[in-house]
Amino acid sequence: MRSVQTVNVKVLPCSTTLCIVISPPNNFDNHLIKIENNAIREHIDNALILIDIDHFKRFNDCYGHVQGDHILKEVAKTIKNTLKRPIDFVARYGGEEFVVLLPNTDLHGALKVAAQINQAIYDLSIEHCGSEHKFITISLGVSTSTVSKQQQRSLVEDADYHLYQAKKQGRNTIASHIDTAQVIKQIYPHA
Repeated sequence: MRSVQTVNVKVLPCSTTLCIVISPPNNFDNHLIKIENNAIREHIDNALILIDIDHFKRFNDCYGHVQGDHILKEVAKTIKNTLKRPIDFVARYGGEEFVVLLPNTDLHGALKVAAQINQAIYDLSIEHCGSEHKFITISLGVSTSTVSKQQQRSLVEDADYHLYQAKKQGRNTIASHIDTAQVIKQIYPHA
């Protein structure tokens, strides 16, 4: 299993760049255990969104690692700013991946948040010479505690499975165990 780094996005005086404060890796694991135990006790659902920056290696090849680090910070800040509730949790998950934990959230709610995050990243309009979309985009895999149990996978494993489905579908998209495009259309009828 990959290591997890919690991202608490804060603007700090670090020359001219935005700095990201990374908390100890066990914060995500501890937080996940805590909300899963609460979900069992309260009979509620939790959602998890696994996010990958599309073609990040190509971005680094085009623009260099310093600019790649800046993009990681911008993406982290944008994800964090998109989340509306103080109980929602974002962590860095490996190189160019992030994980969003949404306590007391069903699949429909998680897909809505995923669509908002996806749009917010696209709206940054950050040029990407190595992407067919010409801008930085992300792929998102979404799962809930209920769905992952039905699939006999952990919440993280199920979201990871759907993340790779999103990549297979051409990237810059959201995947879950249901027809995500149809649900997004219901949430955003003019999309």
